[in-house]
Amino acid sequence: MHYAYSLPVAVSNTYSDPAVVEVKLTAGILRHVSFVFPKGCARYVRCCLWDKAVQLLPSNPDSSYAEDDYAVEADCYIKISTTGNVFYLIGWNVGSSYAHTVHVLIDVEGVDEPTPDKSVVLLAEAINNLVQLMRSWF
Repeated sequence: MHYAYSLPVAVSNTYSDPAVVEVKLTAGILRHVSFVFPKGCARYVRCCLWDKAVQLLPSNPDSSYAEDDYAVEADCYIKISTTGNVFYLIGWNVGSSYAHTVHVLIDVEGVDEPTPDKSVVLLAEAINNLVQLMRSWF
């Protein structure tokens, strides 16, 4: 499943008073997140993804993403339960004179969503069952 969120960061949003957007996702596996910084941010707008009190992206604590006219692509493997599926986009300004909006695109692999790995396992099981059936006849 694909999600799109916008994180508006005002000039008044500082590190101690950041902009926060609640992100609700379905259960599954968080596979990919894109942080799209528009032209003009000039690396003055920072953002990160949190789960309760733990920073998820970027992976190194006390760090953040900051770019200008660039999309930061983050591949990840984060399990999302049905009860712990609320995350937070947090952003702040470090000297920009204008408000900016960071767009965040999130890709979650659903619990029942078919993947190449699952398809290979199913194919192997089908072949094994067919071989067993053929052996029972001969």
